[in-house]
Amino acid sequence: MVTSDYIFPIYPEETARQEFDKAIAQGRLSADENARNFAGLYMFMGFDEETGEVLFKNIDNRVYID
Repeated sequence: MVTSDYIFPIYPEETARQEFDKAIAQGRLSADENARNFAGLYMFMGFDEETGEVLFKNIDNRVYID
């Protein structure tokens, strides 16, 4: 992980790609462009500090997925 002067850590692109792949395999996100949870509609935001859960946020409404 690369850090900077920002509050939030900056993750390598490969980390985001891996987490998207995992989320699609688990059904949290979808590869189907017509699905409500289509991966292309979300941003990888990192990991919850307390739980380690992977965080994704919708690009339009900025709501995190469960």
